[in-house]
Parts: sequence; structure tokens; C-alpha cells
Amino acid sequence: MGFSKTFLSMLILVLCCVGAIQTHMFVLVSKERIQLLNNEVAAEITRMDDSQQTGAALYLELSDRHNLSFYQYSAREDFSRNFTYGDIEQQHDVVNNLLNYYGANQTQRLFLARGTVNYRVDASSISLILEKQLLISWIIILSALLLIGFSFVSAFTKMRQQIRYASNYIERMPLLEFESVQVNRLSNECKPLAKALQECRSELKIKIDDYNQKQEQLARSSNVDAVTGLATRLRFVEQIEAKLNEVNQSGLLVNIRASELGLVNQTQGMRGGDNYLSAVAKVLSQVIKSYPRAEAFRIGNADFAAIIPNCSKEDVEKLCKRFKASYDDLQVTLSLPTTAYTGAVSYSSGMNALELMSMGDTAVNLAQTLGPNHYSIYAFDQVSNVISDHQWQNVVRQVISSKRVVFLQQTIHPCRKEVKGYKELLARFVNESNEPLPTATVIAMAERYGLAVQLDKMIIVEVLKRLIKDPSNTHTYGINVSATSSHNKDFLAWLKDLCSRNKALASRLIFEVSEAGMQTNLNASQVFVSELHKAGARVCVERFGLGFSSFKFFREIRPDFIKLAGEYSHSIDTNSDNAFFVRMVVDIARRMSIRVFATSVERQQEKLQLEKLLVDGQQGYYIAKPEPIFTANKELQNS
Repeated sequence: MGFSKTFLSMLILVLCCVGAIQTHMFVLVSKERIQLLNNEVAAEITRMDDSQQTGAALYLELSDRHNLSFYQYSAREDFSRNFTYGDIEQQHDVVNNLLNYYGANQTQRLFLARGTVNYRVDASSISLILEKQLLISWIIILSALLLIGFSFVSAFTKMRQQIRYASNYIERMPLLEFESVQVNRLSNECKPLAKALQECRSELKIKIDDYNQKQEQLARSSNVDAVTGLATRLRFVEQIEAKLNEVNQSGLLVNIRASELGLVNQTQGMRGGDNYLSAVAKVLSQVIKSYPRAEAFRIGNADFAAIIPNCSKEDVEKLCKRFKASYDDLQVTLSLPTTAYTGAVSYSSGMNALELMSMGDTAVNLAQTLGPNHYSIYAFDQVSNVISDHQWQNVVRQVISSKRVVFLQQTIHPCRKEVKGYKELLARFVNESNEPLPTATVIAMAERYGLAVQLDKMIIVEVLKRLIKDPSNTHTYGINVSATSSHNKDFLAWLKDLCSRNKALASRLIFEVSEAGMQTNLNASQVFVSELHKAGARVCVERFGLGFSSFKFFREIRPDFIKLAGEYSHSIDTNSDNAFFVRMVVDIARRMSIRVFATSVERQQEKLQLEKLLVDGQQGYYIAKPEPIFTANKELQNS
């Protein structure tokens, strides 16, 4: 609107200038006419001055031909001839003032032989014409100004209405109101604005719809597991809390643990692990589908759950047996030592959700001590949790004392001739019936009950015994050691002494500790690496890249090998970020003479890309599958 006011002011100024110029021209024309009259009167007076007439007679003769508003004759000698007509003062009005300003109607003086004549022609007719011209001119100019002003006010009012409509339309956009633009309300100069708003509306609506669609997909993905198609833990928590908050509700909570996920990932790769989880989930869904309103969930990496409303206590045993039978069949199909364990606990309205989930977890833990694919039904008594915990502790102690461990080996294949790889040992545990125990659970329970150091000692001693018994075996082996043990001074002193007494074997041993575990105590980790180097053994940092350690970590710890986390190998042929990280690690590690190995290599494309990135060695299902070792203990191996 500021621009419109400025433009209108400039237009008024221009019109006023036009009026002033026109007035100037009219006055000049009138001045010329008056000057002509003056010249004519002067010529007449000069002609008649030769006669002997008086001033009065001269005036009468002049007045017949010209109109004079003032006449004065002053004789030089005979004053009786003097004569005066009219007033020397002029009438003051706009036109006369304007003419006087231009010097048009001034009193004229004419010097004659016998006297002097002062006269002023009567220019009233010329003034009248000038007055009419000026009046008409300024009426036209003022009319034009009024017309233009009205047009501008009307146009500006319409423009303001259009701008207000566009402004209101834009203000409603954040409310996601996408009504069509009323083009008839944005006409003329605002047509481009109407087009822009329409296009903006269409584009914004498309993007909002796309955003809403992605939000819905994200919401579904947050509630649906991508691997198994089951609902996620978030949905599980919502459902279990809702069931417990309902009045007079009861049912059964079933927990399923796919205990062999770690083994399958190591032996068959990540795709094999996903297939294994899908198979476990499929069995879960098939078993519960006969129960109305039952729903299955994936609540953890290897944990599943099912909520079965209105399941009577009499049906619990039958249901658990169906789970065991189904997972026994799946075990044969997948050729695994076990498939999954089942824990069941009944619920009713008013129970605490966290306590209920803890009971289900306890039931699964207990089932894992009973044999492959077994189940456990939670008993509601005060000592049930203590009993299961105590039983797990006894199982771990029995594994340690009876040395119930078997080994698989997986080769790390070197990428160049000058690089020497080694074989990683994968420990597996069995119970007193030579039935396999879930490795991850045994290790977790050992950590929980403070038995990790004893378990690591047992594994290392068993490896040394079997290497001593088999002199023909000259391979180098990697042994996993827990962070707890690596930071334990007594364990380090024991391990250093053991390696010192077996120098030849120590040079063939590489102790693997996770990066995350080392980060918990960098000083202790540095001492661990330094002391083992003195004893002739070497150290590998495994699962490198998942923590937040800087490259200062290399200089402080100085390991011999680094095993990159398997996540960096996955689709590295298409993931430029992973490729950049791997190459950066390789460049820095080479400057410090540290070998870098890739893990979880499952495809040829990944293998070739990792070779281009100059890793020193590769490990994974595509490179070499885990295989039995130490055949002297065939009975355990076969189990």
C-alpha cells in the first residue's frame, strides 16, 4: 500500500505541474494580446499628438477605438490641457495579480512633444477569457485527479481485499486446510499470485500426504518387526498393560527364546540368523492361532512373547508340549543342537506388568537348564525365582567343574601372502546329559554370578590341553576372553604365568576382547595387552567400530589385530559410509603395524569390496564355515 500512495502522490504532482505549465502558457498568450493593444494605443496617441487637441479631446477620440481603464495627459506648458481618467490602482483579483506578476497589464508611459501620456488599456475581456481558460483547465485537472484518485482507491481496495484473501489462505495452510484457491478473488495483477498459491497448495498437499504416509509406515514399522512380521516390544508393553488394567481378565503369557541365534549368525551368517528367527516366529504364530485374540510379539533380539487371553491353567501344559514338539521338529529341519525354549506364566487383572515379564523371563531361564527345546511353567511361590537362579548358578558351576565344553573353529582367511590368518575358537557348552546349553545364556549367567573368570580359565586350560595332546596341530587360534577377566589382576597374573610356562603354545594363541569391554577400563586394557606381549601371546580387539573410542585407542592399547564389527561388512559394496570408515581404519592401523580383519562376510560382492579396501583378512560364512576341532573328544563333539 505504501507503493500505491507514493505512486498516487507522484501522479498528483505531475498533474499539478501540467496545470501550472498550462496556466503559464495561457498567461503568456494573454500578455501578448495586451502588448498588441498597448502598441496600437501608443501608435494612435503618437499620431494624434500632432493636433492641437486637449487631453480630454484626445481621450474621447481614443475611447472610440480602444477601452482604457486609466488615462492621464500631462502637458508640458499649458496645464489647462491636462486630463485624468480612471484610477491608477488596479483591481486586485487572481487574474489581474497573475497578469501583473508576468508584467502584462502594467501602466504604460508615452513621452510626446507637448506632454506625457500615462495609460493602461482595459484588458478585462482578455482577463475574462484567461479566467475562463484557467477555470476550465483546472476543472479538467481536478476532475482528472478525482477520477484517478477514485480509480486508485477502488483498485487499491480491491487489491487489499485480494491480498487479505491470499494472506488468510496462507495462514490457514499450517492448519492443513487445502481448499481450492478462488481464482475469481485473485484477478488481474494477482493472477500470478493465484497460480503460485494453487501450485503451492498442490505441492504442499502432495508432500503432506507423502509425509503422512511415511509416518504411518514408520508407525507400522515401529510396531511391526521387519524380520518376523510380528508386533514389536512397544506394542507388547501396551497390550500387556492394557490386559492387566482390565477388570476380571486372565490369561497366559508365553516367552520364547531363540537361544541359537548367536550360533546361527556365526555359522550361517546374518541371513541365516534372520531365517532362523522367522522360523521360530512362524511356529509361535501357528501354535497360538487356535486361541482367539491371541497375539505374538518379538520383544528382544532373540526373545519372543505371546499374550493368550482366557487360557485356562488346564490348557497351559498342553500348549507348552505343543511348543516343544513343534520346536523339536524345527530343530531337525534346521540341523541345530536346539531351537527355542518356552516359559509360561499365568496372569490376571491387577498384576504388575514388570513383575509379570520378570516371571516370564525366569521361566525361560529355567527351561534352558532342562534340555533342548524344553519348557517351564512358572510356579507362583516365593522361592521359585530363587530356585531358578540357584539352578542356573549350579549349571554354570557344573560346566566349569566338569569341563563340559566343546569347540568349533572358523578360519580367518588372509587377503595377501604376507599376512597370516588364524582360526577363531567358538566354545559350546553341554549339561550333564551331554545336551547343548545356550552359549549366550551360559556366558551371561557366568557374568551375573561372578563366574566369568573361572569359565575363561577353564576354556583356556582345555584349549592348551588339547593342543598339547595333538602335536600335529600347528595352527594359530583365537580365544575369546571376557572384559571382566581381562581387567582382573589375578586372572592376568595367572594367564601370564601359564603362557610363560608354555612359550611355544603361547605364540600360537591370540586372545580376543571386545572393544566395548576394553573401553570400560582403558588403563587395565593397556596393562592386559602389554603383559601378554611380554608372555609371547597376542591380542585382538573384536567387534571394533561399535563403540565411541577415538583413534587414540590404537596408540594406547596397541593390539596386534583388529576385527571389525560384522555390521561394517554387511552390504559394504553399496554402503559408501561403511567403506569410508573401513578404509580409514585400515590406513591408520597400517601405520602402527596392526592387522585389520573383516567379519561376517556373507557375499562375494562384500568379499571383493573389502579386498579393494585393503583389509588384511576376512572371516564369515562365505569365507569359511565353522567346523569341529579337537576330535579327541568325539563324544562331546557329536552331541
